[in-house]
Amino acid sequence: GRLPGVGEVEASDCGRMLALDVGCGAGRDMVLMARMLGAGWKVAGLDNDAGAMQRAEELAQREGVAAQIETVHIELRKDSLPSHLSRAHLVHGCRFLDRRQLPYIRDEVLRESGLFVWCTFLQGTPRVRNGRSLERGELRRIFVEEVPPDDAFEVLADFEGELYTGGSYIGASFFAAFKPPKGMVA
Repeated sequence: GRLPGVGEVEASDCGRMLALDVGCGAGRDMVLMARMLGAGWKVAGLDNDAGAMQRAEELAQREGVAAQIETVHIELRKDSLPSHLSRAHLVHGCRFLDRRQLPYIRDEVLRESGLFVWCTFLQGTPRVRNGRSLERGELRRIFVEEVPPDDAFEVLADFEGELYTGGSYIGASFFAAFKPPKGMVA
């Protein structure tokens, strides 16, 4: 099935919808998104590891979605997002966190009627530095509580679970939200 809201987003000027995989690593989620979303979508993977970007491109080629993807070697903590990627219909992140970027993604990167989907580790879990892990309820605060009521996102999912990483399960937060058009109260 489709995610709630996917049918409601409008195509970009180039006729294709844009999904970003922030901190994509070797491209597993980026390639899966390209396959699941279909040819009407361009999926851009962003990461600062050049070796991982090369592996992501090779994976996309093997999986037959290379024409749908773009890899962008970027240090998001320092560099600006290329302008052609600045109005995404879907922003996804998994196992990555730079909390300073989240308001920027909320306000500038994700277009109206877009979807924000994120999962990453929770603070207090073993083997994860607190600077790279979420506080409980942090994404809800950023996307709902810290914005004017007319700009609040509609939360589609907000729960805790586990991510399998490095041979063990680690506590994680899973969050999905819809950015309503201006003037539409969620």
